Amino acid sequence: MQAAFALGTILLVAALLPAAEFSRFSVLAAAAQFAAIFGFEWIRIAATRFYPGENEAAALSGRRTTRLLFLRMAMVLFAAALCFWLSGIDWQLLLLLTGLALAQALSDLHQTMVRFDGLM
Repeated sequence: MQAAFALGTILLVAALLPAAEFSRFSVLAAAAQFAAIFGFEWIRIAATRFYPGENEAAALSGRRTTRLLFLRMAMVLFAAALCFWLSGIDWQLLLLLTGLALAQALSDLHQTMVRFDGLM
């Protein structure tokens, strides 16, 4: 699902942006993907050790910790976007890329929460 979403986004943006702008978009998209993988994927991978919770209290603690880490990494992602914006990158493009990275991370977060419940 994520791959289809990413491909659709790239094709849509490629049709809308001129070549020079698409190059900038590609670099920023790669940076956003790196941030999403670096910042959020490691949370999901680290949480696999605790799947499913051995009891309800352990599952609740794991979900709470994972959500807290997700929020912290989202703040880091927004801080990085702010730094890019201050360096002269278009804020609408940054907002789009940050939103896409967070949407991908939310998908991973949902899968993690379901696994804590032992449903997968």
